[in-house]
Amino acid sequence: MFRYKHLSPALVLCAIFASHTHADASSQDDTTAKLAESYGIDHWQQIEAIRFTYNDIRGDHAVSRQWEWRPQSNTVKLTFTDDTDTTTTIEYDRDDITDHTSEQLRQAERWFINDSFRLLLPLYIIHHEGTRVEAGKVKLAPLGRIVAREITVTFPERNDVCKLYVDDAWRVHQWTFDPGKDEDNRFTSIWLQDVQLGPLTLNSTYLDPKTRFKLEYTDLALKLIGEDGWHTAKQIKHSCRSCP
Repeated sequence: MFRYKHLSPALVLCAIFASHTHADASSQDDTTAKLAESYGIDHWQQIEAIRFTYNDIRGDHAVSRQWEWRPQSNTVKLTFTDDTDTTTTIEYDRDDITDHTSEQLRQAERWFINDSFRLLLPLYIIHHEGTRVEAGKVKLAPLGRIVAREITVTFPERNDVCKLYVDDAWRVHQWTFDPGKDEDNRFTSIWLQDVQLGPLTLNSTYLDPKTRFKLEYTDLALKLIGEDGWHTAKQIKHSCRSCP
């Protein structure tokens, strides 16, 4: 996956969401604004913390990492178990990550960027500086089953291209990812399951029907500023219109 890149790498996601509050809505690109708003960007400033477990499932092999991110302070807690069954917990401030930071923390930050990318993609692209977003024609999605508008998102720093296939409510049902510098990792997948997580709508499950590669976010929880409890994810029924 490509890295978030602007300001300092450790500040990007926090800055992306914080800046939405101050942005002049009339200056926002209509396509990215509609996409981000459909997933809840207007509520980002209410969020104190978000938890999730990233599960990368390839056949019999699975990689899982547990995350808690507090975007207002930009601090992260990571828990994972390695191949020797050793469980490690790392806590760090993303703003402190530099080229001189320990390799362990820099690896944790690379994992965080990778692991949060799909989960937060519709919210992420609205303020990624330099990203080109183009709304295309309504067409049959690449895996069939749904006619949708094609949204092309280009990240020039790595020449990566995403194509999102959205319905009339600006919800994504399929996407393709074309890493310009790594053709072997090109893929197309279905966004299987939308969930309501407090004021946010997110997709929790991605499936490539050809390779059966599955990416799943579990243990999703969100805490709002001023509240004691956590909101847990609730599945949105019939959210997948292109399921096999």
